[in-house]
Amino acid sequence: MAGEELTSERELQLFRERLRLLPCISTGDLFAFMSLQTSPRQVKQVQVRSILGSEDPPTWDLTDRGSRYVFDLAQKIKSGAIDLNRMEPPVLYEYRGLYGVMADGRHRIAAVKGLDNANGQIRAEVGRMVLPVTEIHTLTRQDMAELEHRKQNGLWQGSLTGRETDSIPTGFYAGGKVDKCAGPWVFAKDMEQAKKMYDLVTPPTL
Repeated sequence: MAGEELTSERELQLFRERLRLLPCISTGDLFAFMSLQTSPRQVKQVQVRSILGSEDPPTWDLTDRGSRYVFDLAQKIKSGAIDLNRMEPPVLYEYRGLYGVMADGRHRIAAVKGLDNANGQIRAEVGRMVLPVTEIHTLTRQDMAELEHRKQNGLWQGSLTGRETDSIPTGFYAGGKVDKCAGPWVFAKDMEQAKKMYDLVTPPTL
């Protein structure tokens, strides 16, 4: 009995370590400054290795329901005790091959990733972002200044104007039009991390 408990604990630790090493970015940060339009959602099978955006915290080692929850869920999926195809599909948004979680389902996705991130799939309801990015927005002066800084560095071209407003909690709103940009990662909160994520799923161009 003690040996079985040690084996189970070791499997749990290895499982969680695999999840901690997988790339992940906050979905909110990924699409931070984009004013997004999407196509109607479609239910389809999605490769979990392309799902790189999750809710906060940005990690696949989820412990909000206990340290064993995702591991135990994965074992039930593996044994067939749980059939994910019979469950309500998680809602994802896809942009240039990178998927972000927009609604409940991150624990199931993490479980499948922990079992086989390279080949695992999950049935999901997917809305595709309309290309290209044409509108942006932000709710703080600090973020507006950051977008202006990126524009000055040649990362995007277009216009951005801000105004005081009482209709939103921050008291400020800035919106703009995009004529051209270096890539969708330009409008992420953490630009460098977002670029790494897009590079993982976007084939290099010659």
